[in-house]
This record gives sequence, structure tokens and C-alpha cells, in this order.
Amino acid sequence: MANINLSQSSLERNNQESNSIFDKSLAISLFLIVVSFVALFGLKVYNASVEKRTAALDADITTQLAVLEGDSVNRVVDFQERMSDIDAKLSSTTISPQDMFASIEKLMVSGAILDSYKYDVTKKTLALKVMSDDFKVVARQVMSLKSFNSFKNVTVESTSKDDTGKVASTVIISL
Repeated sequence: MANINLSQSSLERNNQESNSIFDKSLAISLFLIVVSFVALFGLKVYNASVEKRTAALDADITTQLAVLEGDSVNRVVDFQERMSDIDAKLSSTTISPQDMFASIEKLMVSGAILDSYKYDVTKKTLALKVMSDDFKVVARQVMSLKSFNSFKNVTVESTSKDDTGKVASTVIISL
């Protein structure tokens, strides 16, 4: 055992250090190459799944467009036009009770008092109860209502005198 040399030369130490650095750099390089290939493979798989979803959505869009083409679109547009026409006709033929009341207010003669006002939508008639002191005022009120062109027919349904001497008349107006 006398020939055992326990010391190392500097050359041998440098050679061992360079081998360990080379081993580490090779392992790191291989690891980065493997990670790169895994990332590349993952991106290709993801790209393929995105393309499949895009193709499915394109197919869905074409089927939905096929449903909307042709006669069904024309029927929807025709239905919408008919609804617009009906709405326009209803709004033009509907009589506003406020407007009618304002017209009657302008037609009231002095001495006549409007006691009640009823509008029947189904019959398109107005029922007015007019109170006054004498029959002459009631007659002038009926003539004033008949002079209005928007009223088709003005008739006196009933006339009576109450206990206080007031004349009550019910006038029916057809619109």
C-alpha cells in the first residue's frame, strides 16, 4: 500500500469538472427538446379540435340558413306586413274618449249641464245625460250636437222633469 497516491492532479480535476458540466448541458438540452416536441404535439391536437368545432359550427350555420331560406322567410315578412297594416288600421279607427269628450265640451250650449257620459266601444255610441232648466235649452243642445259632422246619428232617447224642475234628457250619439 505504499504506492497509493491520494492526491489528484489539476488536469484530472478539470477533466472531471468538464465532464459533469457536459453531462448537465446534455440533459438540459434533451429536456428542452422533449418539452418542445410535447408542446408542438399539444398545439397540433388543439388545432385539430378547434378545426373540428369550427367545421361543426359552419355546418350548423348552413342548416339554419337553409331553414330560413325560401317560403318561410316570405311568410314571416308577409305576416309582419299584415300585422303592421292591422295596427295602422286599428290606430286610425280607434276613437279616443278624451278627444270625443273635448269635442262634446265645445258643442255644449249655455244653460246645459252634462251630467253623465258613457262610451260603448262595441256599439260605438255615446250616451249623454244633459240637464237644463227648460226644454228649449235641451232642443238647442240636440241641434248643436247634430251639427257636428263626426256624429252619424243623434237621437233623444228620453226626456223627463225631476222634482226640482230640472229637465233631464238622455241623448244617444252614433259614431
